[in-house]
Amino acid sequence: MNIYLEIDSVLLVNGETLANHADAFLQAVMMKYPDATYWLTPNDKVRRDEAGKLLTAQLKPETAALLDKIKVAEWDGVASDAIDFKQDFLWFGNELWQEDLKALEKHDVIERFILVDLTKDPDILQKLAKAVADFDGRTL
Repeated sequence: MNIYLEIDSVLLVNGETLANHADAFLQAVMMKYPDATYWLTPNDKVRRDEAGKLLTAQLKPETAALLDKIKVAEWDGVASDAIDFKQDFLWFGNELWQEDLKALEKHDVIERFILVDLTKDPDILQKLAKAVADFDGRTL
């Protein structure tokens, strides 16, 4: 099982403030999937490094230490280009572009995209941390 995490608007609010319960969410993900977690981020090393620094500065030290284990799934066109559709996965993101939706539908895995809407539910990461910890490999 691979886990794909977007940074902006999932872990960071407005690109700079740590989202509520980001520590608990990252700890739950990394406890369960320490070798199969990826940043799903555009091929923009500067932005990725900046976001990593912002996360590290705001996370608990024990959570920040886990960030080094997260791999980078790079893409240039659409985010779904970085998804390994041969493996089970969960993708945590704040929006789904039309091209990505088509790719998920083509592979019949639309339920693997987990919408994180911090505006609608600022505490969604708390719920998702529990859901990840309890996840049985089907739908979240």
